[in-house]
Amino acid sequence: MLEAEVRGTEPGTRARAVALLIEHVGTGWGSVALTDPSEWVQRQGVEALAARDDEASRALLLACAAERQTDPYVRGAAAYHAGGDEAARIMREALRAESAVWRIAPLALALLRLGDESARDPLAKALAAGELALEVEFVLDVGASGDPLLVPALQAAEQRVELELVLPVAAARLMLGDAAGEHALRKAVSEGDLEQRMEAIDYLARIDHPAADTLLRRATTGGPEIVTWYARLVLAARAGEPGPFVAALDDEDPEVRALAAMVVRSSPSEPARVMRSIGQALHDPLDDPDPTVRAEAARSAGELSLNELHAGVAALVDDPVPRVRIEAAGAMLALKK
Repeated sequence: MLEAEVRGTEPGTRARAVALLIEHVGTGWGSVALTDPSEWVQRQGVEALAARDDEASRALLLACAAERQTDPYVRGAAAYHAGGDEAARIMREALRAESAVWRIAPLALALLRLGDESARDPLAKALAAGELALEVEFVLDVGASGDPLLVPALQAAEQRVELELVLPVAAARLMLGDAAGEHALRKAVSEGDLEQRMEAIDYLARIDHPAADTLLRRATTGGPEIVTWYARLVLAARAGEPGPFVAALDDEDPEVRALAAMVVRSSPSEPARVMRSIGQALHDPLDDPDPTVRAEAARSAGELSLNELHAGVAALVDDPVPRVRIEAAGAMLALKK
């Protein structure tokens, strides 16, 4: 079934299907992903190959990094995940061939993360100029670089980037230890519209910093109910507390149920009682009338290796909704392992 979805017309569907095939079937599907016309599919292929951590996958990543016609953000991600001297050499060569700031940025970040500190200056200049593609993951990767010397460039970038990148840049600052980065996130959580509040929590969920915990706790009170639920669930996942998930998965609002089925994947696998409670709570969502809930529940069942849900997941392989079928097929492959 996943093979059929890879030949579909919708990039998001193709990306998820091919990523699952790479993860569970083999590296051979990597070449399918990396030659797809969609940069999104290529990027998901890179991430799936990186998770395999074998020589065949690394070879594909190096080839992707070296391909001049490939988007620089995809090339940079491929080089970083491939690692090693050859990846660094490819990035140095790629940088010498570029002049546009937005194209230099991802190549320089990859080279810096590969250990070449000479890449910091061109990266900082690109960030400070604010001339970046609308690539949220790239900005968050800057935060994940662990390089506090990039903070001044991010501070300048926050004032110059397009509006869609302001919160990601603020999150990257906070990830690098710049506590003042929380200002834009706090404003979004407290005063933003629903979309801005949910986006801010998306980023806070990925940040290990006391300020992030403080903002998440603030978001649990007041504001739209879906926002308070999201913040509560993120905090519960961090603490390994099943109670909020059990309650949310039984909520009358399908958005809350879907959110819980998604966030539960970031909950720890220990202690065992936590997973038992979550496994029991995910049984009914697999038969939920809302397809998003079913899809998220199936994905979580696979990623959390909840073998007791095998029968419920198997029933979704023939679901009328493509996304549900894809997640069920992926979960079945995971549970077979």
